[in-house]
Amino acid sequence: MTAAAQFSASAVGPEHARHAVSPGDPEQLPANGPIGPAPAVPLDEIDIRTDDDWSTGEFVRRLWWRVTAPLPDDPRVHACAAVYVTDIYGIDPVLAVHHHSMTDRSHRTATTDSSIWFHRPIRADRWNLLESRSPAAARGRGLVTLDLYDADAVLTATLVQEGLAVVRD
Repeated sequence: MTAAAQFSASAVGPEHARHAVSPGDPEQLPANGPIGPAPAVPLDEIDIRTDDDWSTGEFVRRLWWRVTAPLPDDPRVHACAAVYVTDIYGIDPVLAVHHHSMTDRSHRTATTDSSIWFHRPIRADRWNLLESRSPAAARGRGLVTLDLYDADAVLTATLVQEGLAVVRD
């Protein structure tokens, strides 16, 4: 495994961000926990609620999440929590487009490449919306694009992930 990280100091410059369109209210969704076998996920410390949408003909997963365990007031810890949650749940939309999920254990899945760009700080102890789409899959791999919105529905990070999606024998 290889990881590369780049950091930059905050600077004055133009600021704008897309806002989530009709993000809904996560409190109105059932708490459904992990969407797949994720034994490392502390189930009692991360509140997860999903809303899968086919209304436009394209599959869109809206995954609401927040850490319910106490976190220090350190923006790096909150960013790390966001990276953790987005990696575990990022690749499932590749399967969902074909009406499968990590929960049905029909495919072997794993993230093979992932990039995340944080545009502004995030609070992992507040509701965050991870909106994901899978524009392409072929030859046992799939691509997912993800937008991470904060509790105010402001785009906080942009992600792209590639992962394995191989039919189990």
